[in-house]
Amino acid sequence: ARVEHIASHRCHTNRGGSLPRPAPVFDAHDVVAGDMIEVEGWSARCAASEHMQPWMESVAWRMDWEGGSVAFTGDTRPCASVVELARGVGTLVANCPLRQTHLEPDLASCIYGTMDAAEAARDAGAERLVLIHLTQGLIRDAADAIAEMAEVYDGEIVIGEEMMALDL
Repeated sequence: ARVEHIASHRCHTNRGGSLPRPAPVFDAHDVVAGDMIEVEGWSARCAASEHMQPWMESVAWRMDWEGGSVAFTGDTRPCASVVELARGVGTLVANCPLRQTHLEPDLASCIYGTMDAAEAARDAGAERLVLIHLTQGLIRDAADAIAEMAEVYDGEIVIGEEMMALDL
């Protein structure tokens, strides 16, 4: 226990400030499809997505600000509400773990494959599609997957990487 306490103390003091720090205060609220946040300079809204119903209700998010926009699908299967939320977005960030050819029927009922993501980006008119939440197989086959996706979507396609930075 002493070693853990010392390591913990060292970590806290390296962050600066003085101990003890006040605990963070959260004002958390559940959100439902259609909720919106509007503050000076930006807004965020969510729409229903379809993933693991009826066990959970999922939402996708869109953020807009002067000169830019981004939408995040989270885990979802293809659904019109996500496409509508992303309509005209600058960047669509889609959870997409598998290449379409490796998407088995039971998974197709709850997640995007690569072609699902490309079709959603095309139908929404997104300028760029960023794939995240990837399996190693998709990363390994990225060039082939991008070539297939480019047959239906003519925007920029990005394979996301840990700690990647993008201009939005």
